[in-house]
Amino acid sequence: MGSRSSGRRLALTLFGCVLFTATAAVAAPPDHVHVKVEIVVPRAETSGAGDALGLYAVQLLPCAGSAQSSTQSSVLNRLWASALVAGDRLLGVLVSTAHANHRERFDGPAAAEFGKRVPLDRAATTTVGTLIAPLGTYCKVGLVLARLPSHGKDAALPFALRLSNPAGQVLLIEHREDLEIPLTKPWNASASATKLTVILLPGRALQALGLPNMEEGERMQRAVVSFAKEATASIHFR
Repeated sequence: MGSRSSGRRLALTLFGCVLFTATAAVAAPPDHVHVKVEIVVPRAETSGAGDALGLYAVQLLPCAGSAQSSTQSSVLNRLWASALVAGDRLLGVLVSTAHANHRERFDGPAAAEFGKRVPLDRAATTTVGTLIAPLGTYCKVGLVLARLPSHGKDAALPFALRLSNPAGQVLLIEHREDLEIPLTKPWNASASATKLTVILLPGRALQALGLPNMEEGERMQRAVVSFAKEATASIHFR
């Protein structure tokens, strides 16, 4: 009789633990959202054959003056950095200094390293990967372009950005470039799964190649600025 009573109490205790855990999981609101990242090149805006960019990293940037931007916790940054380091070690996809120009950890919120080649010479939608964004308000997208090492079946990419036109003029950038693209409207991250779509218009950036009486360095900078300025970025619910 005693053993039966003890068994009943144990069953009730276990049931209570399961119920408490389930209730807590439902009651605790999520503190982040998964954001699928994709890069789109429209058919009318493609560049020359072989043109591409090396997308080293992507980051959603908080709005200036937002609570998230002004009070980012150093503890959160350290945890985020540790998670990225652990992920890199697990996957074995560390990008060398030679390809990233200098080793930088993207240890802020909503940042991730992808090392993805994005073609610019054909109409395509390139699925890059997924960001994990803490809840907050974001206003811009940061793209880091850099050379990429070979990975699996993917050959190494010896440049960060290549653009060319039918006249045979080529813009070739081997060093790292940081681009900031405003979101079409500020995004207040919620728990719903979302998608970040960045539309690139390389054809319009090519106009800088035809500008006369300009030094090569200035021409390259004009093209990069135009490349970022003509791009658009928006968040959609999936």
